[in-house]
Amino acid sequence: MRIPDNVTLVYWDYYHHEQKVYDKNIRLHRKLTDKLLFAGGGWTWNGIAPNYRKARATLNAGMSSCKSQGIDKAICTFWFDNGTETPVKTAVYSIIYFAYLCYHQNVNLELLDRWLVQLTGYGTAAYQLLDAFDSPQGILEENRNADNPSKYILYQDVMGGLFDGQISQLQLGEYYKDLHRQLRELHKKGTKYDEVFLYYEILADILAKKVMLGIDMRKAYKEKDRKNMELLKEKIEICASEIPKLKEQRRKIWFNECKVFGFEVLDIRIGGVWVRLNSAVQRIEFYLNGEVERLEELEEPMLIYNEDKIDKNHKLCMENFWQNIVSAGNIAGI
Repeated sequence: MRIPDNVTLVYWDYYHHEQKVYDKNIRLHRKLTDKLLFAGGGWTWNGIAPNYRKARATLNAGMSSCKSQGIDKAICTFWFDNGTETPVKTAVYSIIYFAYLCYHQNVNLELLDRWLVQLTGYGTAAYQLLDAFDSPQGILEENRNADNPSKYILYQDVMGGLFDGQISQLQLGEYYKDLHRQLRELHKKGTKYDEVFLYYEILADILAKKVMLGIDMRKAYKEKDRKNMELLKEKIEICASEIPKLKEQRRKIWFNECKVFGFEVLDIRIGGVWVRLNSAVQRIEFYLNGEVERLEELEEPMLIYNEDKIDKNHKLCMENFWQNIVSAGNIAGI
């Protein structure tokens, strides 16, 4: 059976990094019809931040295949899975990268940088700071697995963090602290610094403050180090005080990019981070003043959320569903 002549078949592929995979799939699609359109992906659906390195790798491979196979129609798609957490405006880097690939065999990075500055006010280095949110040590090359630590570090519970076992051996606190420093320096340069970059500057600061809190609190609790628990309680309070700024900045971005519908999801999620941080402060206070004898959530062992049994150097993982991040009490979405 063949596809009707007045129908164009779309071959979409956002995932593969090797041209030979696209070559094979195009040949298979052509068994159905010669009217083919290729759809690549700009990777704005990875969670909180864009995944430009995976977008580059998959678009390069896919578009190279299209050129060699004679496919003359292509589009770049942008999805906003699980709440549209990544601002729409971040898509501009992948859009320009894809546009360049449409008319050139390979990307001239110097020329691409000039295009970016001319069209957006920011060069490649600035956009790579956004990509860096999900590109610390522990990912695969080109972030092949689409790991998104920035999302689960932000949303996981500070007392019962499901991902603490996954990240405990990595120096992510220093990593996000340095990322925050770089974004702040970009801000200080006095160049065009818009609301999206300010949002990520605030986010990097929160991730740096939050990432080790649960791990350090569990250690202090097991060692019965009440002095350190008091200090960590104060750190949680400081972290909680930053969350309203993040929520307000995200609100400004949303209402500049989107209709009102859907913001309630982010309002609840970011607001929930603030609530749970304050609840953790209360729980610790109850323990320190003797109102409760145990903090059961800190007695549970830290487990690896998703272990790569093939590549031991791959320490991180991907989880893009908020409901799977915030609580272990989620069975089949219930």
